[in-house]
Amino acid sequence: MLDSIQSTPSDPSILTFPALVHYELSSRSLDTVRTFFEHLRLPTIEKLQVDLFIPPTELELKSFLAVLPGACSHKSLSKILIAPYSTGRVLPPYHISFHHLRPLAVFANIRIIHLMIPCGLDLSERELLQLASSWPLLEVLIVGKNEGSTASSSITPAGFVQLLERCRWLSRFNFTFDTHGYTEIPQGHPWNGLRMPDDTEIHVRHSAIEEESVEPLAIFFHVTPFPKFRLIFRSAYANDERLPKPLNLYRDRWKKVRSLAYKLWEERQKLLHSLKSHGRNATHRDVHVDGNTCVDRNSRSRATFHRVPFSPSG
Repeated sequence: MLDSIQSTPSDPSILTFPALVHYELSSRSLDTVRTFFEHLRLPTIEKLQVDLFIPPTELELKSFLAVLPGACSHKSLSKILIAPYSTGRVLPPYHISFHHLRPLAVFANIRIIHLMIPCGLDLSERELLQLASSWPLLEVLIVGKNEGSTASSSITPAGFVQLLERCRWLSRFNFTFDTHGYTEIPQGHPWNGLRMPDDTEIHVRHSAIEEESVEPLAIFFHVTPFPKFRLIFRSAYANDERLPKPLNLYRDRWKKVRSLAYKLWEERQKLLHSLKSHGRNATHRDVHVDGNTCVDRNSRSRATFHRVPFSPSG
């Protein structure tokens, strides 16, 4: 507990812990932690976890993230986790934005950014990609919750591929997808041969999706690491039965995307197996979906599939 620090006179001296690698602490207020970190130096810190009894205000969060580059090693820090125990504190609504997250860009080896703060997100695709350029080893990006994120806080399928080009190890991604007008069937390998790690989860939050986008998005996502890959639609509603009608519709369409993507992935695997059994050394980036056919771009071998009616259980 750090709250006792509040009752002690401010000490201008710097406290250095040269061998501290993992630092987990609990406090009632993030502002208390921020005051402590102003006098702290952690040259070997790898993991920082802060558990709070009450959610931070916008100023508390912004001030704390701004002080981290002065306290923590820019090279060794790889995990930042901040989460309140409860949401009992009533706060004015706010959004985590690029300006809140920009101080974290100095941590070049960051792998996990997990800020489960009960607020929204205000981060455009351009801003996200700018931050991602500083985090080539990023594996997990979870910032904020489904509570009033701005309309500009979204990423297009093309932007997602750019994100993967910057963050090759990304395996947990929680962000709204902008699929408006995404109705053309992708040609060639939709991710330019890139892959995500096994057991990947993509949370599309409460992303809107048109019926015409279901098949193109299924082809876009069919190169993900099935069968463990999870594509998750999640709204701020605790119970699916309470979902407003549009969100219910979006949820069902995203289920269709996942179900069809999995079937396409199975067809790709069959073609890859067939090519290998005939002595052809094809890889995942050599096989793509062309219309209703899986194609090996080297030998032009084809495996035609037939669409299977969607089953909600898929």
